[in-house]
Amino acid sequence: MLAAACGGSQTKPEYGAPGPDGCQQPNYPSLPPKCPPVATPPPPPGPTKLEPVEAEPAKPTALGVGQKVSWGTGAIDQDLDETATKVTKLPASAK
Repeated sequence: MLAAACGGSQTKPEYGAPGPDGCQQPNYPSLPPKCPPVATPPPPPGPTKLEPVEAEPAKPTALGVGQKVSWGTGAIDQDLDETATKVTKLPASAK
């Protein structure tokens, strides 16, 4: 009588245990190694948004007759919630 033993349906797994680098080496040469995805570092931050420079125009010290003066309220009150202009002295010919 001749008896032969075999592993039956048990086959070798495709991949072995992960190594120190996290890669699983294949048990069959036709398979590539399985490695965990490598985390790529985030890109460096881009340039910051340039804010406009807040500059005040030169204040007139003397005005000619009939010359008009105007300014924006944003330079005076950045919140634009309380803005008032008070004229302290008017010439007699002022309208």
